[in-house]
Amino acid sequence: MISRTIFELVNSLVNIELDRPKYSLEIADAELEPVKDLKPVALPKPSRTYSTVVALDASTATIHVGGGELAISSGCIVLRNAFVYPSPKEVREGPPFIGAPLNTGCGWVTDRYVKLGVRYVDDPDLPEGALAHDVRISLETFLIGKVPDLAGVGNPYALVLIDGPVEYPIKHPKEGSSWNAEIARLNDDRVSAMRDLVHGGFIPVSIVKRVWGSRYLTRNSDIHYLTDVQLVESVIELGEPLRRPSYVGPWIVKWEGTERVIYYIVNPLSRFTKMYSLFRVEFLRDSHEVAGRLVDDILSVIAYSAGSYGITVPYKIYLADYISKRTVSELARFSQYVMMLKGLPTLYGGVTIE
Repeated sequence: MISRTIFELVNSLVNIELDRPKYSLEIADAELEPVKDLKPVALPKPSRTYSTVVALDASTATIHVGGGELAISSGCIVLRNAFVYPSPKEVREGPPFIGAPLNTGCGWVTDRYVKLGVRYVDDPDLPEGALAHDVRISLETFLIGKVPDLAGVGNPYALVLIDGPVEYPIKHPKEGSSWNAEIARLNDDRVSAMRDLVHGGFIPVSIVKRVWGSRYLTRNSDIHYLTDVQLVESVIELGEPLRRPSYVGPWIVKWEGTERVIYYIVNPLSRFTKMYSLFRVEFLRDSHEVAGRLVDDILSVIAYSAGSYGITVPYKIYLADYISKRTVSELARFSQYVMMLKGLPTLYGGVTIE
């Protein structure tokens, strides 16, 4: 079924001309309380066993076709087993996982903004990467809502690790654009799904791996020329080599009315040198308050589940990321093969996977 959809989509793409988007998305500013007490806090080993640890991730492959884009997304939830969408064996009921400039009439392909319903080709301000962000964020929200079906009833020790931020602060440089309205609705649904988890007895925690360009801590300060990573690194360099996983934080970040609490997790990779991995952990303010005194212990679970396996992110997040990327890579490879058979030109190396 998936292969037939891709064949039909490529057949349609052969007969249209696409224009390259003229806009790129930007990272939006966020409100942040003043940075203070910037020092690493060592984490002891977790004091309890968490009965349920779920991890989920979605990945997207963008294929550059002529002047336009084709986006293919795949998601994975890791619990005792892996739930993959779309399944290589069968397509379960769910959101579209392909974003395209045209539709074949198949529900798995969307040619319009998932929330607004505006066709991509009818948006004169369509930004680069909009299709990929649109289908991936929508799919991630679907996976968040799927957790209770797979994990059962939550409890105070039920963690849900979500790859990606609480909200995606990506905006169009043009005020009043369709994308800015779309991302607002996507984020509203995402936050609502996380709050539903909290009400169901789960504690959702967002894990952000790609932090090298983040400027939450420095953007609105007199050290705005630094990134968050450079700031945290400068603090670590002043002290002794870290012996145990540690965190720096917390800070409250507010964007579009939603408050989140962020920490940077620092995992030493060597006992004798200042080598370490770094990633960000984000809580909805709601789930942070529900976690209460468990927050440090949750941070320990997250940090030690990375360090214990010798990887730079929590183990189940690593698995969810690996499976979703492998699935979307196979779908993109098949799509490129069909394009080659049909004589549809694609850019060499023009596949981007996130």
